[in-house]
Order: sequence, then structure tokens, then C-alpha cells
Amino acid sequence: MAGGPAGGSGVLGPRPGRAWRARAGFGARVRPCGRLTRMNRLAGATSPYRLQHADNPVNTYKSTVVKKNRCVRINYAGDCHVDIVPHLILPDGRQVIVNSEVEEFEETNPEGYTAWMKEKDSLTGGNLRKVIRLVKYLRDSKDTFRIPSVILTALLGERVQVYDTGNRYSGVPTTLVHLVEDLAAWLALNPLMPVIVNPSCPQTSFNHRWDQDRYANFAKHIQSYATRMRTVLDEQDKDKGVTLWQQLFGDGSGHPPLRQRPPSPRPGSRPRRKGSPGRRRRGSSRRWVCSGRVDAGPGSKPVSRTPSAPGPRTCAVPASPPSAGTCTSR
Repeated sequence: MAGGPAGGSGVLGPRPGRAWRARAGFGARVRPCGRLTRMNRLAGATSPYRLQHADNPVNTYKSTVVKKNRCVRINYAGDCHVDIVPHLILPDGRQVIVNSEVEEFEETNPEGYTAWMKEKDSLTGGNLRKVIRLVKYLRDSKDTFRIPSVILTALLGERVQVYDTGNRYSGVPTTLVHLVEDLAAWLALNPLMPVIVNPSCPQTSFNHRWDQDRYANFAKHIQSYATRMRTVLDEQDKDKGVTLWQQLFGDGSGHPPLRQRPPSPRPGSRPRRKGSPGRRRRGSSRRWVCSGRVDAGPGSKPVSRTPSAPGPRTCAVPASPPSAGTCTSR
């Protein structure tokens, strides 16, 4: 890359002097091509790595980034956020994260935690992750209890059993009820907050992130939610069950309305022959519009026809009408 105004590489070379930056304008940089660019707060850094990002538009998304105690949270639209936890590998091989509140290292094991989560999730047929999201939604929407997400994940994950998994974790509602009931029973046996071990680092615990008052409040509400969830799961009336689930999680938890089926053929219309290409009848104002690519199903038959242009054309036509949800009518 061509050298900058102060000599050296335009990326990793020496930082331009203050006089040159003053001539270029406050908060701006002149690139080797002569284009003036706005600089962020990294422009005053001395690290070559940080200087590479001195003209990145970081301030554009500054309002969406929140610095937490151990992580950086990025907020997205629709009440969605992602927590990014930086970790370090010390010279002695230990992996740690930074607790900025007390300015201390905390041991961590990202690979071990991922392996633990995959093992527990596989026992539930992939339903553990969904249950954790549902309980988090219950926590955030109802605001009846406070619990860090990492502790909630550990408590629910450790309740997964290795027996009778086919019945206990056959679906999301069943998995939710069994895990919450097992968690409520475990909490009842431990009125005082026990040591909550990090599943990937047995020598560390999460107790310093919680306290006894919040633990007792969490236990009380989990017991109540477990009773209500069991009532909903045992409800035989489907419509009433949906209403009870919505009362439990809130009105915004309902499933989206189902798409309407295409209209039935008009009385007296000629039935379509099996395997026919389904051409539009002359004078008809209705036609099928498919939202995606339609692949030939098992009942498809290749149909050859000769169009007006020279050369045969072959297409695969399904033997049944379009299914609801993939096509609409106009």
C-alpha cells in the first residue's frame, strides 16, 4: 500500500503528527488517495491495531451498544439483543473473562460449555434451547423474577434426565412442563441457595452473580408457573388450551393466523384430468401464483408439449393441486 503523508504504510505505519491532522481538519483523515474521511475516537490511539479502525463509522451504531459487567450487549430491533463476552488466554493456559466491576479475572471454558449444552440439548431432541428461550421470555415479559441467563441455563440444563427421554421430551410443551416441574422440585429441596456450579468449570460457581432474596423469589414463582403449565398441558380442549397458554405467556405469544385455503372449484366445472398440465381455461380470470420454486413431487409426471416456437419443451407437473401455504390465488 502506498505510504501515508507522514511516511510508512497507510495502515500500520507511523501515526500522522498532530500538526498534519490539524491541517486536515478536526476529526478527519486524508487517505493516500486524497479522500477526506471522518475519524472516530480511536484516532488518538497509539496501538497500530486500533489505528486501523480509526476511520470506521463506529459512532453510527454507538447507541445500540451497551457495556455490561462481563460482556458487550448489541441491541437490535424487535427487543432482540446479543451478548458478546470477550475472553483471554493467559500465559499459563487458563481461559478467563474480565469482571469489570471488581477488575478481576474469572475462569471460563467456552469449548466445555458448548459441549455440555450440546449434550443436554441432544437428550431433549433439541427442545432444551427452546425451553430456555421460553423461560427467558417469561422472565422478561412478566418481570416477576430476576435471574442471570447463564444461571437459568445451568439450572434448566442440569434438570435434564437420561431416562424416558422419548416421553418426557417428546415436544416443546412436554419438555417445558417436565423441566420446570423438575426445577421447582429441586428448588423446594434447597430453600437456601446452594452452590450453583459452572457446568464447564467445576471449580467455579455463579453464586456471586445472584443473592438469596432473588433466589427465594425465583423459587416461589417457578413453583406457581409449574402448576399452571401442568394444568394447561393436561387440558383436553385445544382452544381452551391455547387461551391458557396465552394467559400464561401474554397476548403476544399467540401463533400467527393460518393462511386461507384456495377457493374450491366452481360447481359444474370440468374436473382436471390426472397428470394434465392444468392450463388456464379460456376466459378465466383466476390463476395460481407460487411464491417459490415448485419442485416435482413423487406423483409428478413429465409432460412434453410442443410450443409455438420450434423445439420440444419438457416440464414436471405435480399430480395434485398446489398445497395451501405455498400458493395463493389471484
